[in-house]
Amino acid sequence: MNNDKDKIRQQIYLGALLHDIGKFYQRYDANSASKSELLDDAIKKLESVYCPNYNNYFTHKHVLWTAQFFDNHREKINKIFGLSKDDDTLMTLAASHHSPDPRNKWALIIQQADILSSAAEREEKKQDFKDDEQGWDGFKKIPLKSIFDLISLDGNYPDCAINPIETKPLTINKLPVLNNSEYNPDYGIWEAFNEEFCKIPDTLSPDNFIVTLDALLHRFTYCIPSSTVDEPDISLYDHLKTTAFLSVALFDYYSENENLTIPLADTCKPFVLLGGDISGIQDFIYDIPSEGAAKQLKARSFYLHIITETIVRNILKDFNLLQINVVYSSGGNFYILVPNLKELDDKIQNLNRRINEQLRRVHGTDIYLAMGYNEISIKNLKQKECSNSLNSEKCLSQIWDDLISEKIFKVKNQRYLSSIKEKYDEYFEPTSNFGKQSQDEKFLSKLELLGKNLRGTQFIVYSSYKHPNIKEEYCFDTKMGFYIYLLNENPAEKFEKSEIIKLNDTNIVNDIKNDNTYRFEFYGGNKYPVGENGYPKTFDKLAEGKNLDRLGIVRMDVDNLGKIFAEGFNPRLRTFSRLTALSRSLDLFFKGYINTIWDRDEFKNDTYILYSGGDDLFIVGRWDKTIEFAYEVKKAFFEFTKSTEFGLSGGVSIEKSKFPIRRAAYNAGKFEGMAKEFRIKSENIDKNYSKPYQKNAFTLFNTALSWQSDFEKVLTMKNDIKKHLFEKQNVSHSFFNSIKLFYMMQQEQTKKELPESWRWTAAYYLQRAKERLGKNNQSFINYIDDLKISMFTDRYRVNQHNEPLNSNYSFLQLLAIAVRWAELELRTEGK
Repeated sequence: MNNDKDKIRQQIYLGALLHDIGKFYQRYDANSASKSELLDDAIKKLESVYCPNYNNYFTHKHVLWTAQFFDNHREKINKIFGLSKDDDTLMTLAASHHSPDPRNKWALIIQQADILSSAAEREEKKQDFKDDEQGWDGFKKIPLKSIFDLISLDGNYPDCAINPIETKPLTINKLPVLNNSEYNPDYGIWEAFNEEFCKIPDTLSPDNFIVTLDALLHRFTYCIPSSTVDEPDISLYDHLKTTAFLSVALFDYYSENENLTIPLADTCKPFVLLGGDISGIQDFIYDIPSEGAAKQLKARSFYLHIITETIVRNILKDFNLLQINVVYSSGGNFYILVPNLKELDDKIQNLNRRINEQLRRVHGTDIYLAMGYNEISIKNLKQKECSNSLNSEKCLSQIWDDLISEKIFKVKNQRYLSSIKEKYDEYFEPTSNFGKQSQDEKFLSKLELLGKNLRGTQFIVYSSYKHPNIKEEYCFDTKMGFYIYLLNENPAEKFEKSEIIKLNDTNIVNDIKNDNTYRFEFYGGNKYPVGENGYPKTFDKLAEGKNLDRLGIVRMDVDNLGKIFAEGFNPRLRTFSRLTALSRSLDLFFKGYINTIWDRDEFKNDTYILYSGGDDLFIVGRWDKTIEFAYEVKKAFFEFTKSTEFGLSGGVSIEKSKFPIRRAAYNAGKFEGMAKEFRIKSENIDKNYSKPYQKNAFTLFNTALSWQSDFEKVLTMKNDIKKHLFEKQNVSHSFFNSIKLFYMMQQEQTKKELPESWRWTAAYYLQRAKERLGKNNQSFINYIDDLKISMFTDRYRVNQHNEPLNSNYSFLQLLAIAVRWAELELRTEGK
């Protein structure tokens, strides 16, 4: 691309990224356009230039505040983009998107991108009120609503979103979804945004400025509604981001097809959704000996994160795109919106081959990148209904689903096909070092240092060059064109033309020094309990209890997430903005807020997060603490989504500390799978269960317990058992061993259809226990009475509860699980 086109391209990136900044600014303004004290008279006069005319009244007046923002910062912005002080090019690109000059094809590109980003997100309705009408500012009182509120998996889509998002700068310390339906947003945060924008220096290059600005917009506009005309569930940030990446793709496509007219026709296919899936992750992470596994495990998980991010950066570099074009990247998967260029297939194939050759030199054939893509037409993005008919246009969610289930899946099943044809000998002739680099001592030592340094890391730097004055131990060479630095102090003064990422902290502008890209990133699990020499605690130490040492390995993930992305939104609402908003919201929880849960005193010394991102979670630690952690994650997740359409399934594998981590991970995955097989019995659905009726469970001691009913009942029973067994010392261990015996009798007699002798045996034993142990203890007498009624009627009569059990299991089975849980906890605690 020649220099002039490159400059235009950068201007389009910025114009699109800030085209609706006026919506934020306007909400801060206490007055209408005509009475505004924030709008200059010269800007007010641009009403006839930038605002559409509808019935002799100008609409979409937020563009005036967009123009004012550019005018306020004209000198800095124009300097960065190499324009004269008085040049209005960027203002016009951004502010004219509702009424562009038909001769300004670059403004027309942003207009079309804005419409496509909005597509089904909102109808282009006219705001036909007048500035002096009563209630003209009603839109300011409508907060952004939670994206989760509009999800449905049975086709009964909600009419509207309900739960508001708090207007506060983005942080991982507090989830932004509120319960208050009367919440009035506070747009005073505009002042903080504007102040931080002013701190971005004018010495950044255009590309670095754009990406840094994107991070600032993420911090402040994730909580601002893009539109209140229809459904206020799309944040301004998601709309700005999608408009920007669609604009630059339209520009690149048009640059190769200048014979076309803008706006492009519905039949044009200017966009490509490029996806990647790194396979071999599980084997790489877990295929390590138990001795010293703790040092390697976290390091390997983080290594795969930076390898994924390095691959993404290589792709962006090849397409001359910025980080804004990344739709999703997590857990070894990524999706990027790229322009549909000529010879695209060859470009992607060559890129895929080159990356896999780089991976092969380090990992042999253990780790492989499968890439695929789908073209997207203008009509696809406008499509408001999803049909399975062969002759109908696909909607965006179908294109996305097809990319995952068909295109990428096919490539994964044909690993190295083209490379094998070209380099048969390298794959099939014996060699002493083929694929051995990832197992040699030097590489493993570097991995261990990577994991060790992660704990103190506040900044991650991606640089194309090796810095001569930074210690080797803080540098990691990806062998893919980037050096990664993990640093605990702001490195901005040491680097130029690099990418500086602040970890789990969105406040970045005070760190800006030299000409770099500045961003923030959420990463789940960058801290962990420390053992000797600053390395993660060994599994032996993590598992340590008073009289029992056991390790817990928990795996959890969101149920039906693929279906939620494909079918969860009403077909007319399946837009890029919503899909990216949903992805971003899940990342906030699983990459961001998960760290806040972990940082509590009861978890941070005995557990660590091996991996958390996208929609899933892997925790290692002392067995009882991992179960508590899983329960807290469950509660926080449902408080965040506030939706019965979302389920969260998981399971815990409880093992000795020397047990092979690979097998422990497999077992935890098996228990997670058991939870996903859970189904509520039909006779219980209308009793005390709400949706989801399937999955949404946690496997404990080989039994999948419903989060909705079973788990908390077992938790309450476990705590009661501990109280009577230890705190009040009302009863010996033999009492609860008898409970387990009764359960075993019940299971055998039910299975073999034998007389239920367990009932009278239990009745006799409990009566004798009551007479023997409860003489001076009324609370224990009441406890025995409740147990008898609950056992023989399958009611839940525990701890002042008296209600139907409504479980897939008998009360006695749940009680037996609680007994086992209590016994192990008491042994672990040395009681």
